[in-house]
Amino acid sequence: MSRAGKLYSVSKAYALKGFLLPHRVYEELASSRTIPEILERLRPTRYGACIREEGERLDSLEFEKLVRSCTIDDEYRLIREADRPGALEQYFRRHLYRNLKHVLKGKALGRTQDEIMRAMTLRAEEHLRLRDIIIRALAEATLESAAESLANTPLGRYAEESVKLYEREEDLLVFDTVLDGAFYRELLQGLKNTPRAERKPLRKAMAAEIDGYIASAIVRSKSWELTAAEARRLILEEGVEITGELVSRMLEAETPQAVLEALRETPYRRLITAAPTQSFHELALHLEERFREYSMEVSRKTFLQDIFKLSVIYGLIRLREEEIYNLTAIAFGVEQGLPPHRILESLRRVI
Repeated sequence: MSRAGKLYSVSKAYALKGFLLPHRVYEELASSRTIPEILERLRPTRYGACIREEGERLDSLEFEKLVRSCTIDDEYRLIREADRPGALEQYFRRHLYRNLKHVLKGKALGRTQDEIMRAMTLRAEEHLRLRDIIIRALAEATLESAAESLANTPLGRYAEESVKLYEREEDLLVFDTVLDGAFYRELLQGLKNTPRAERKPLRKAMAAEIDGYIASAIVRSKSWELTAAEARRLILEEGVEITGELVSRMLEAETPQAVLEALRETPYRRLITAAPTQSFHELALHLEERFREYSMEVSRKTFLQDIFKLSVIYGLIRLREEEIYNLTAIAFGVEQGLPPHRILESLRRVI
């Protein structure tokens, strides 16, 4: 299959940005009484092509699966058509990591295969030809055997470590911390292999997401009382703006204040204003949210600052992820019978 080229893909990303839902649509959706009513109101949007009659029987989990599957094919085509897409190919693999985390969490909670599959779409794995990895883990009866099924894959080490740590901490966030570390390690390598002309803007666009993971993962490891050596096995050696030396300092920090002192030496110093210092757990939540907000701010700016660069495609992908979050939050709120104003308060800014 020939590729249309970067110019085509980036131009398409600009066009797709115009289809992101404005806030007034969220207001209409939040006033729905049922999920089928949400689907009817989505029919005039780009999600309409994905909505089928069986949507009348969807709950909020299956609704998320539907809207997410709507974006995966578009994302894959944008990346596939670009000439030498570099780190964007690795970024697409986050769908694989997301589903693997979902499987392991489901096994940890004792859910059945059907219960776990009900909220998952394997469309990305089909594109990557890695569907068997998820299916094999899903078919196992226990969390331990699910991790063992991955032993001969690049993910085997991380699955095993996440299970061991979960058995010790009994915190589902263990799976996010360990497997996200594996994903971002792969993404950083992809950035190194990205064409020189694209590398700088793409690194700048992805920096807050990668560095935000490092900062929050280090702090969360401290809430689990891991040693610096134990934590180092799980996270990245360095990020984009967070150097290896700063990673070491943060790992050795004994208080939340000491972690913040290290972060003040980075371009993210404004993100830690009024950060909580009472506990590592509260600080981890704060950092995750502030880095996410900053990453979205950078993603919106790519369309103005990185004209016809691959980082524009990354920016679109990030904005669409926020849109999926908002749609899922609306569906869950409607399902729970929450008033529209309560639902709208939980939404995130996209455009």
